[in-house]
Amino acid sequence: MLTANHTGNLTYAGNMSGTGTTTSSSTAATKSSPVSTQSVGNVRFGILWAPTDAELAGVSPGTTSWYQLNWPQGAVGSRSGMRQATLSLEVQIEPDSVAAVTGTVTAIPFFDSGSVRYVYEP
Repeated sequence: MLTANHTGNLTYAGNMSGTGTTTSSSTAATKSSPVSTQSVGNVRFGILWAPTDAELAGVSPGTTSWYQLNWPQGAVGSRSGMRQATLSLEVQIEPDSVAAVTGTVTAIPFFDSGSVRYVYEP
């Protein structure tokens, strides 16, 4: 179950000749010299927990409900179980060169994820 999600814009503040800063907030960095700011893409994060905090809060270890939770790889015992956290990442970059040639904005997507498993003991 998805328990957290964040979406934001990638902005670029600079002189568009290759110098400047990129940030993942919805506002661009400001400088004392005149700079232009443009959106260069989007980023989305999602965190998936198995079992979720809500599921764990409603059960006691060793009960039938405890054993019926969504334990990764079915690894559960009377006092502990294996828990997994997965972070999903999606970044979409909108390069100026593609938009200039095609006349439309074409985002280039990048996807990644990482997981960690650990023994959960309430």
